Amino acid sequence: MRFFRFIGYFIIILSLLLVPLYGGVRIFLPEWVKGQLASMLPDDATLKIGEISSTARMGVLYKDLVYERTNTNTKIFLDHLIIEPNLNLKKPAQISIKEGLVSQDQLEFKIKDLMAEVVLENFNTDNMSVFGKIKEIEGLDKSFISNLDFLVKGLTNFEKSVSAQIEDLEANFILPKGPVSVQLSSINLNTKIAEDLKVEMDAKKSLFDLSALGAGNPNRKLNSDEISLNFNLFVKDNWILPLAIDVMNLSSPLGKIGNSLKLEATGVWKNEQAFCQLKDIMNNNAKCGRMTDVIDTHLQFKQSDGNFNFSGNGYCVTPRAGCPQIIESEIKTKNTADIISKVILSGIIDPLIGGVILGALLSDTSQGGEDFDHKASIKVQGNAIFLNGKPLL
Repeated sequence: MRFFRFIGYFIIILSLLLVPLYGGVRIFLPEWVKGQLASMLPDDATLKIGEISSTARMGVLYKDLVYERTNTNTKIFLDHLIIEPNLNLKKPAQISIKEGLVSQDQLEFKIKDLMAEVVLENFNTDNMSVFGKIKEIEGLDKSFISNLDFLVKGLTNFEKSVSAQIEDLEANFILPKGPVSVQLSSINLNTKIAEDLKVEMDAKKSLFDLSALGAGNPNRKLNSDEISLNFNLFVKDNWILPLAIDVMNLSSPLGKIGNSLKLEATGVWKNEQAFCQLKDIMNNNAKCGRMTDVIDTHLQFKQSDGNFNFSGNGYCVTPRAGCPQIIESEIKTKNTADIISKVILSGIIDPLIGGVILGALLSDTSQGGEDFDHKASIKVQGNAIFLNGKPLL
């Protein structure tokens, strides 16, 4: 009986100590956290919080939080941001956001229902990671991402990695000749960021809607079963961007176009300043110039017995490159008439241009053996186009 009486007294005394402590933490913790956040802000940044309170789990609830930074023209708005501690040293905190809005220059997107946990590897705050889920991300142009699972490693380190699995993605772009829509599903994404940028992505299904480009063509919608994309942005004399894309089982509303398509190319920034860093290139900093050349381009398109190969180099070919464009390329084909006609019917190539290329290929008398039947050279200098050495117009 004395033992149970002692336990009872101990619980009462512990309660008398903990209840005031718990209440004090709930009262003073929010303001203390707010002060700590304000002390860590850059000189050009401001932080405003509409309402701040504590939660039952000794966390902090922020309503109408607004973070602005003038140097980068960045604004972040978060509603119902909750940061709560966990009784787990390896996962010390969890974060939830009901809604958020992030904008920078002309980029703006909304976030809905974010849930994440902070992870410490070997209990080391210098090696911090965050993993979680986001229900939806929506851009102003109706681009969206749904059901995203992510893991960010090295949050406080110079070198970071990001991996993500995405259920569905739709991205919309406005090109000089019209809008383009890209839809992907079942996506795996891996990114590494340090002095350079490496990205690997694959998706189970894809749709490239090019139907509104130019005069428009409802059949210019390209579907595929699998697609993979890899690129690496790094500096070597100049900043360069090697890129590779693989697409399997390409089709359009008119039927199957080909078994596979592979594209490799390298973008080159010319005349950029030597002190440009990755963040400058990614932010289109004016001192870094712009990507002007696309070189070492290789495109291979296969369908049953047909084969289409394009290779070439393009200089000053990007928009607003500021110099006369030069393109030197070669096309090689196998089962030429069949494969070119399918590409024309799909709407990928304008029928007039496709007919001219087909005529140039069929006029080739060389024997390519098993690899190809015909070949043709295309050269562009400014507005002049040469096909097999002869002016097109």
